[in-house]
Amino acid sequence: MSAMIRTELLAGTGGASTREVMNGEIAGLTCSFHSLPEGGAYTPPISERASRVFFFVEGRGTVTCGISRHAVDEIALFAPGHQADSAIRASGPLSFLELSIDLAPADLAWAAEQKVKPPYFATYSACTTYREAIKSEKTVSRTLLPANIIPRFCAGSVQTTGPDLVAAHRHGMEVYAYFKPYETGVSMLLPEGSPEAQRWGRLGQIGGRMTWMERFVVDHADLRIKRREGDLPADLATRPICAIKLIKSNDVPTRLTKGHLQFWTSKLNYQYQQLDIDFQVEETIEIAPRDIHDIDARLSSYFMEEDGGAASAEGIRALDGLQVTRKGDPVRVLTLSGFEITDPYLVITTDFTEGPGDFENTGTDMLIALDAEGREITGVFATGGAIWNADRGDFRQWGMNFDYGFGNHRLRLDDPKAVEWQGKGMIGFARGRNAYLPGALCETEPAVQAYWRSCVQEMLDAGVDGIDFREENHSMHTDYPEEYGFNDVVLAECKRTGKSMASVRGDAFTEFLRDANAMIHAAGKRMRYNLQIDWYRADQPGSRRLAYPANMEFQWQRWIDEGLLDEAILRFFHYPIDCLDNDEVTLDMIARCRAKGLPMTVNRYIQPPTLLEEYRKIRNDARFNGFILYETWSFLEFNEDGSCTVKSKEVDLVGEVELGLAK
Repeated sequence: MSAMIRTELLAGTGGASTREVMNGEIAGLTCSFHSLPEGGAYTPPISERASRVFFFVEGRGTVTCGISRHAVDEIALFAPGHQADSAIRASGPLSFLELSIDLAPADLAWAAEQKVKPPYFATYSACTTYREAIKSEKTVSRTLLPANIIPRFCAGSVQTTGPDLVAAHRHGMEVYAYFKPYETGVSMLLPEGSPEAQRWGRLGQIGGRMTWMERFVVDHADLRIKRREGDLPADLATRPICAIKLIKSNDVPTRLTKGHLQFWTSKLNYQYQQLDIDFQVEETIEIAPRDIHDIDARLSSYFMEEDGGAASAEGIRALDGLQVTRKGDPVRVLTLSGFEITDPYLVITTDFTEGPGDFENTGTDMLIALDAEGREITGVFATGGAIWNADRGDFRQWGMNFDYGFGNHRLRLDDPKAVEWQGKGMIGFARGRNAYLPGALCETEPAVQAYWRSCVQEMLDAGVDGIDFREENHSMHTDYPEEYGFNDVVLAECKRTGKSMASVRGDAFTEFLRDANAMIHAAGKRMRYNLQIDWYRADQPGSRRLAYPANMEFQWQRWIDEGLLDEAILRFFHYPIDCLDNDEVTLDMIARCRAKGLPMTVNRYIQPPTLLEEYRKIRNDARFNGFILYETWSFLEFNEDGSCTVKSKEVDLVGEVELGLAK
């Protein structure tokens, strides 16, 4: 960093200069580089809406703020705080960075509550130092600016000398990088009106902004996987909602009546307000126009969050999706009308405080919004569930996650009990569809393949022994995966070759794997791939739709036949362990890998009650070479000193068996 700063300083020799750097790199942050000659001075502007932090990187001078005065003769940090008079004077050539941090009203309120307040000054040599067990002994970390001084800002440093690789090989361990090419921006939404979205939001989706994503995605958002165009009316976003159909999965009478229903709306998907409106309700029996399936009713038990037991065979089959309604069956419909709702976000809920409820359907099939002419308004739904921030899904206090991939869960509108991931007694609606998947990049775009190759090179440069590849990810969650994959480059290639979209995209991904294979082998390393037992089949389970690209071939047979794999991982979430013995697709995978002499490792989500049995089964099966304990968050606990502890007695038992300490 210091070399880069000195390069900037040379641009300002001969007098005072100011130059903006990192332009637009971080939303809400402006960064300027100043160089002052001896005797020069700089008076920072005062602002009610910005706080400033100064990093002095070279030279000598003084800083003053009120009655505080500090000498600068080494690397130092100065934070005067917003609305503070301060001055910087150079007693010799002086260079420094000025960071201006935009403040939201919530930031000002936070600052007023803090006991420790600016001004703050610290020299590098006087900063608190600490070490971490995950870093080498020669690495020194420092706290430059603690987290409780400036809203949403802290600063630290890590000092070491290179090379500083993790020395796993000294302990007889191999190190494999784990690369998920599509995992470049996870589907975590911050509600549009929330302070979190204002502070950290980067790319917009219906309902708010996303933040947890690669910089390449932020800079090239149009290279994400794109939705089809031309099927939604231009005025969709502004059409008032003039009627709502609430649809039950059957025609059985319901306890839900007009007096129990509530309408809540928001302009920014944040802190919804209840509408005080009168409306009419018409109750009818209609014929279901199509079959409806859920994606499961037992995901939480699969993860042992309820009773700690392993998923039953019936529960696993349920992950395929149980039928909720048959086409042609009678269903009960409540049609609400007599209003005009223009706000972008709507929640329908009830005043019931106890269950059980009876008005049940899936989250994507329970509500239809209609305009003044009775036309359906296409939209996305929220059920109160989510993968991230589900605990904050109270629309009255925070906001909702729309189009998050689990909308096909069943829910009961009149039951206030929350079910993890599935939501609770409410249904949210917002007009339109997302133009792109949240953070997953399109494999057919040349710039994306170049970016992926650069990631592979970075992993190889780190000294790994090999690289694992996995296309399953958390960056493309949607309730409508079949509507995506329509990037211009894909459509152009379909037109040029006459191939299907799935074939074009599959060919592009295979081409990337060829390139990656050549790079890995040129470095003398190994390439390993996760073969997805759940997904590489015609009968794909509905619960896995959110994790894979739709409209795409996975040419796994071709990858094996071309010799792109040095090792294979048989990965599955949905199927039971005995699929390794009796499932046609799995047996085909195993046979093809064995024919090529590929070592095979089994990777399945840990289920503690059966873990030891499953481990022994794999260890004693000559077809397999390894067993992956997945995933580590479920059995590792990190300690304050950076070390970690195994918190699962079942995993401990596996370790004892492996070490010969137990049978």
